[in-house]
Amino acid sequence: MPTITFDSRTASQLTVNGDMVSGVVVASLLGGAGGPTTASTLAVTGATTLASVVATDVTASASLTVTGASIIGLEYVLTLDIPTLVTAGSSVYRFSVPFAGTITTLHANIYGGTLTTGNAVVTARIDATLVTTGVLTLNNGSVPGTTFFTTPSGANVVGARQDVNFTITGTQATVAARCTLTIAIRRSA
Repeated sequence: MPTITFDSRTASQLTVNGDMVSGVVVASLLGGAGGPTTASTLAVTGATTLASVVATDVTASASLTVTGASIIGLEYVLTLDIPTLVTAGSSVYRFSVPFAGTITTLHANIYGGTLTTGNAVVTARIDATLVTTGVLTLNNGSVPGTTFFTTPSGANVVGARQDVNFTITGTQATVAARCTLTIAIRRSA
């Protein structure tokens, strides 16, 4: 069990097992019932980094509010509606995100109609660069509710405000066939 000492004269010196610690400390101190508590407010100010924080056995009796923070590692899920999978003309659908991150997964969910005249291929790019393993082939015969999935393995890092785009190609010509793309992006800044 660590020995924790707080010097109230300086109000800024915290010692754990004899070593002075500055900044914010998150340690494996919670051992279940009887663990440390705070009776008032825990405040974090300035630029603070918490790396590899694992919280288990934590109970919040009120709420935690984070204001004006950039939480690195948080995964954002975006959806993009593809209103037609008719591939004549190779339509391109795009968006940009206001933060840097890594595209971690791509899903396509068919709705509206069955693909009956051929495959539709969804190709992911960041600007003009192909995302490695960022291609989804939506197979001929796929019915509404069919889901396709890929995990990009490279060229999947996107900068803030960079163009993320999806080109629809193939031989699919059924007008009613549509899909929703779901894109997960893990924030890096």
